[in-house]
Amino acid sequence: MEKFNHYPVEKFYQAVYALATGPKDVRSRLYDAYLCFHPVQANDLPLELRKDYEWILKKLTKHEPMVQPWNGEVFKGSVEVSLSRIKNKTGVEIAKRIVALYERLKQLGEAEE
Repeated sequence: MEKFNHYPVEKFYQAVYALATGPKDVRSRLYDAYLCFHPVQANDLPLELRKDYEWILKKLTKHEPMVQPWNGEVFKGSVEVSLSRIKNKTGVEIAKRIVALYERLKQLGEAEE
């Protein structure tokens, strides 16, 4: 059996905290949450949670970044562009998935102890 990786638990705890306590709208809080968990790679997670993680990333990076036409430099990243275009309802859906993923990670980590 593979040893449980506690790193994603820490990162998703920080993300959930950002979602719950951020003073801004859901889109801004999702961006802050993304900054917390984006270092996590799918292979850092248990197999059963990878599809949920990939779904979250797909929603947060749905649109291409905005680039300067004269030099190709990115001035607005994919996550920022995607979040600026989502409906509040979709933002809430993403936030719920982040919380659910954290809760399941926490359960799995506790079971490992």
